Amino acid sequence: MHKFSQTLATAGGLGLAPYAPGTFGSVGGLGLALATRYIFCERLQFSFFVFVWISLALGLALSLVAYFAIREVEKTWQHDDSRIVIDEVVGQFFSSVWFPLSYFHIVLGFVLFRFFDILKPWPICWVDRTWRTSLGTLVDDLLAAVVAGLALACLSRLLGR
Repeated sequence: MHKFSQTLATAGGLGLAPYAPGTFGSVGGLGLALATRYIFCERLQFSFFVFVWISLALGLALSLVAYFAIREVEKTWQHDDSRIVIDEVVGQFFSSVWFPLSYFHIVLGFVLFRFFDILKPWPICWVDRTWRTSLGTLVDDLLAAVVAGLALACLSRLLGR
């Protein structure tokens, strides 16, 4: 079970990258978001309303899996170990999945999520410092996703994209 949790927590090994493992995890989350958007909106042509609910359910299921994987590996690894990138996968998924499949939204969504995940402005930094649990490992990335998504929505609206 622990080996399986390690595989999940490292997002299939992305977290084992020799440098910037969080960025590699975010790439995995972006790929998942783009695939989800493409399959349900482009191929199956679900309405956006239905797509939002489906992707929300997928994201919540992924968050639950992430929480349990993180909880398991943090028993032997340190809290928020750099190899744990499933939280970046979840965060990038949520910050990107509801935006159009355009270079503007894909690139800017990726950059904004990484920016807020690394910089950790308040309240992200507060969660990162005070929630020294598996849930804290996940929630700081979920907050970064919310802030990045809001920033992307504002910039998209402001720039007419």
